[in-house]
This record gives sequence, structure tokens and C-alpha cells, in this order.
Amino acid sequence: MGRRKSQAAAERNLEPIKISTDSIKKRPRRDSNEPPFKKFDDLEMFETYLKGESWDNDFDFLHARLDYYPPFIRNEIHDDPEKIKPTMNNRSKKFVRNLHHHVDKHLLKQINDMVGIEYKFKREEEKLPDGRLIWRYKDESDHGFEGLDRRWAVEVDVECSPNDPTVIVDMRSIPLD
Repeated sequence: MGRRKSQAAAERNLEPIKISTDSIKKRPRRDSNEPPFKKFDDLEMFETYLKGESWDNDFDFLHARLDYYPPFIRNEIHDDPEKIKPTMNNRSKKFVRNLHHHVDKHLLKQINDMVGIEYKFKREEEKLPDGRLIWRYKDESDHGFEGLDRRWAVEVDVECSPNDPTVIVDMRSIPLD
């Protein structure tokens, strides 16, 4: 199974990259203080975008949003939105448990792989009065690049609602200096 996954990733040109201190160039000159916003509804396109931004030396200046059904939901409904059950939302302990597993074991790992940097995310949880659940992951460390004059912070917000199984991932990477 592992070999088939790696072959499929190579075919999609999603082989993970690894950024080293030597490969980080000087920060490019930018016209705006706000990173360009990109929106995706497919996890693979989101991963491809992150990989492309790393290759373009823009890993510290991006804002991307992903609205999608997590894989455990897509597997259960067999990619047919008509089969979505009313219990498939953040009111279900099973949904929250599966989402937590997906985010911690797969999504954040894929973000690290595609960007090529080992982020050490710290999680904060927030439950809003309207029932939405938000997990905010932050990394404001030096990301393993000590002594580098190029510093940035990364935030990944994972949001789910009590209305449907759609998960919203909002990733921001902002220069600190």
C-alpha cells in the first residue's frame, strides 16, 4: 500500500520537498503587505499550491483557504453528497474525533511535506456561540533555521460547523520582519 501511494504521488508530481538553510534565498521584494489570497475546494490542488509557493521562495508570504469534505466523510458517502447524514457535523463526537485524527496525522503532516519545512504547530481550541469549532494551529518559532534573518509566522485555522461536514482550512504565512 505504501509503495502504491508513493507512486501515485510521483505521478501527480506531488513528491515532498525539503527546504534547507542553503536553499532559502533573500526575501523577494513585494508590492503589498498582504499575501495574495487563493481559495481551493480540492485537497490535492491545495497541496500543489503549497509546493509551488515553496519552490517560488514564497513559503513565508501566502494565504490559502481550503473548503472540502475530509477523506473520512468522502469515504463514508462514496463521493455522493446526497448520502450525507445529519449527524455528520461537529456535534458528533465521532466526527470531531475523526477530524482531529485527520488534521493531526495527515493534514498538518502534508502541509509540512509540501512546504518542505518542519513546522511545530501548537493548537488552541475555540468554540464559538453559533456552534462552530475552530482549531488554531500556530508556529512562530525559527522553524529550525537558526540565525536566519528571514523570520515568519504560520497559522492554520481548521473550522467545522454544526450544519454540515464541510471543513474550512485557512493557512496564513506572514513575514515577521
